[in-house]
Amino acid sequence: RRATEKEIRLMRRLRSEASEKDPEGAGCLLGLAGVETFEHEGHLALVFHLQRCDMRTAIYGGGDQVRSFSLDEVRRFSRHVLM
Repeated sequence: RRATEKEIRLMRRLRSEASEKDPEGAGCLLGLAGVETFEHEGHLALVFHLQRCDMRTAIYGGGDQVRSFSLDEVRRFSRHVLM
């Protein structure tokens, strides 16, 4: 639970500082939504905004066929995740 609370504080701080220093880049951060957190059976849960696309959708495209990614696509995705 302490780790989740620490993560919440960090996410809020990142969102706040990014909005001030880099408004355009702040849109790339995953943001907590609405109520943001709730407790369920003793566990602290986080609520996030619905994203346009997730990796499962990108890989399967809504069907059963697995889609492969080019090296350039993997690099671009990695940059967004790690920056």
